[in-house]
Amino acid sequence: YKSPPSTQIPTQKPSPIPPSSKPTGKPVVLENVLDARTFSGEVSDGFENGIGGEFPWQTTADNPWTLDSTHFKEGTQSARSSVVSPGETSDLYLAVDSNHGGTFSFSMRSDIQMPYSGFYVNLDDKSKMGYTFPTNNWRDLSVTVDAGYHVLMFRTWAPTSATGMSSTTTGTVYIDKVSFTPHLVEDFESKELSWAGAQTDWSFDTSRSHGGSVSLSSPDLSCGQVATMSYEFTTAAKGSTVEFFYYSEISDLDIFQFMIDGHAALQVNQANANDTWKLEEKKIMPGVHKLVWSFACGGNSASKVWIDDIRILPLA
Repeated sequence: YKSPPSTQIPTQKPSPIPPSSKPTGKPVVLENVLDARTFSGEVSDGFENGIGGEFPWQTTADNPWTLDSTHFKEGTQSARSSVVSPGETSDLYLAVDSNHGGTFSFSMRSDIQMPYSGFYVNLDDKSKMGYTFPTNNWRDLSVTVDAGYHVLMFRTWAPTSATGMSSTTTGTVYIDKVSFTPHLVEDFESKELSWAGAQTDWSFDTSRSHGGSVSLSSPDLSCGQVATMSYEFTTAAKGSTVEFFYYSEISDLDIFQFMIDGHAALQVNQANANDTWKLEEKKIMPGVHKLVWSFACGGNSASKVWIDDIRILPLA
C-alpha cells in the first residue's frame, strides 16, 4: 500500500473523495452476493443477527470488523472496525447484484482523526466519500449503485506516517442500519409486467415507445369505458420519486389520470403537442401507496394513451 502524507487537515464535512494517496487495491470479487434481482422493496441489516446474519458481509481476516453493543443507531448492536496500526486497514465488504441498480443507505459514527486514522467508502474500488474527523453522533449516508454486480467497501486505515504518534481517538468506525433499496423500473420490453402485484387491462404496444421498442397503451374503448394499470408498493425509508413518460392522442372529452392513493396527481384531456413524449415526476411520502394510471373514454373510440419507462427511485 502507498502511504498518504502526514499533513491531512481535519474537516467538518465528509469529503466526496478521500486523499489520492490513500491505500488502494484491485476491485474485490466476492463469492457471496446480495442477489437483489427479484427485490421489489427495501431490505435491511442492523447486525442484530451478527455480521453475515442478514446480508452476506465479508471482512478482512486481519483486523476484522466485529459486533459492538456500546454504540448503535437502533437495536442493540452495530458493526465496528478493528483498531489498526500504522500502515494497516480494516475492511468490510458487501457485494450486490441488481437488475436496475439501487441505493445503499447506512448510519455511520466515527472515532477517527487524521493524521492518525481515516475512513472512506468505496464502490468497486472507486472512492465515494471519506471522513477525517470524529463524530459525536450518527450520520445517515447513502451510496447509489448502477445495475449489475458491484462491491461496497467500508475501510478504516492508519497512515504509515502515524508511526510513533499518539491519538485521542480509537481510530475506529461504527456502521449500523444498512439498507438496500432497488430502483424499480418498468419498461415493458418483456411484454409482461415485471412488478409483482401490478395489474392492468392496457396492452403492450410496439407501434410507439419512448425507450426500447415496447410501451403500454390504453385499449380500444367505447364512450364511458375506463381502463387502468395499478401498482401498490412501499416507498424507501425517506420516501420515493415516481417518474414516467406518457404520450396522449385524446380529445377534450377523454381523461387520462395518474393517481396516488385515489388522488389525481396528473390529469390530461388533450393530445401531446409536437409529437413528443412528456415526462411526469412526483415525490411520494414514506409509506405504502397505490399508483393508478387511468384512461376514461368520453367520446372518440380512436383516442389512446401510451405510458413507458416507469421508474421508482428512493429519495436521498
